[in-house]
Amino acid sequence: MRFVFSFLIIIFLLGCNHQTLSNLDKVSVNNLHQQMLKVNQLIEELDLLLIEFQKSDELAEAIEMMETANSEANKVVEAIKAIKFENNRLTEYRIRYEAALIQYTGGLQLQIDGMKNWDGQKTTEGYKQTELAKHDLNQYYEEINSQYK
Repeated sequence: MRFVFSFLIIIFLLGCNHQTLSNLDKVSVNNLHQQMLKVNQLIEELDLLLIEFQKSDELAEAIEMMETANSEANKVVEAIKAIKFENNRLTEYRIRYEAALIQYTGGLQLQIDGMKNWDGQKTTEGYKQTELAKHDLNQYYEEINSQYK
């Protein structure tokens, strides 16, 4: 299923290139790219902090950092929702990226809830969800970066 979805995204992106976009779409692609960079940085920083917190076994600090990251990611979701394209394919792409980011924030929230309530199953499910979402977010970033930058 993921292969088919990835294939469809690649086919979609091959149909669009930077030269055929309107000025509005060029600006919007740049805005989306900037938001994607924020997400990449947010994920990278959180992952590094969580590794450090695992070494020191500081649960409260880890939860606090995850809550902050989740809040920041939700702000990016809102910023991405505000990006408009004239090109319907780019709109669909934005919606898919947004959905993956929402999946990531949902997974973070599951982890937070699981950690606060000592629910290992919920924490594990949240972790799996964030890992899948991180993969998708990275893939979308690479595709748009190679197509439009």
